Amino acid sequence: MYSIKMNRHIPHSGGALVNELGLTIETGLIVVEPSFNGRQVSTTGWSMALQMAWQMALQMTRHICAAPFSRISAKRWAAAFMAMVGVAGAHAEQIGDAAIAENEVTGSNPARGIAVGSDVFRDETVRTGKDSDAKLVLKDDTNISLGPLSNVVLDRFVYSGNGTAKAVAVNFSKGAFRFMTGSSPKNAYTLTTPVATLGVRGTILDIHVLQGRTVVTLVEGATHVCTRSGRSCVDLTVPGQTVVVTAASAQLTTTSRFTFLESCGQSVSGGLCGPTLYASLPGAADIAALCGR
Repeated sequence: MYSIKMNRHIPHSGGALVNELGLTIETGLIVVEPSFNGRQVSTTGWSMALQMAWQMALQMTRHICAAPFSRISAKRWAAAFMAMVGVAGAHAEQIGDAAIAENEVTGSNPARGIAVGSDVFRDETVRTGKDSDAKLVLKDDTNISLGPLSNVVLDRFVYSGNGTAKAVAVNFSKGAFRFMTGSSPKNAYTLTTPVATLGVRGTILDIHVLQGRTVVTLVEGATHVCTRSGRSCVDLTVPGQTVVVTAASAQLTTTSRFTFLESCGQSVSGGLCGPTLYASLPGAADIAALCGR
């Protein structure tokens, strides 16, 4: 049996009523227990509560998956409503989770501390403090690892289901990163820094964003790196190749190589530099179960 209770403010001519909607979900049974500011609920109140519950269910199932309602069990409904609470509270689309969050890691949408298992959202900026690191895993298994004093913006994520995305846009604003592509097509990715754009092909990249320049080292796969203007570009096809990008040029270098391995060695948490599957994260199994996966 799963019991969930949530409050919602309903505007009316005399102000705002607080509606407390309680849901008890058992096999084959959903019990709705509404109250308005603790008062007895009329037939109209019951109708409003049931409509609210149904709309929340519709919204959640559309948000997470396209599974037919007839295939959704009581347990999956419970997972849906639990997820609904989180999504409604954040007022944003959840696109992944934090697999690692060591020391000071914060998010912006809404402003909060991020811990292991915390959701991350589209249009969110994630920051790490001094002696801190993090790994974000998106729904398509894209991995973004952050070293200390780093900022990344999760600009866009359009999930197409089945573990892939139609669009993944990430802006590396400041600091040190390791980026690992997930299961999405290579043309789905748009990666930027203040001075560079990066195209990927089954890629692992180490990225160091400094004032006025970006250093990119290829770890695996291949990448096409350009200035933001697109006038100067370099292809990295051999692991270890490094490009330094400024506003004016992108140039191969053998003297300014950057590797994220230093952050990996300093991290107390294991797995900062290796791939992590979204399905392996805490809570992901319940959401996957909702969709019959």
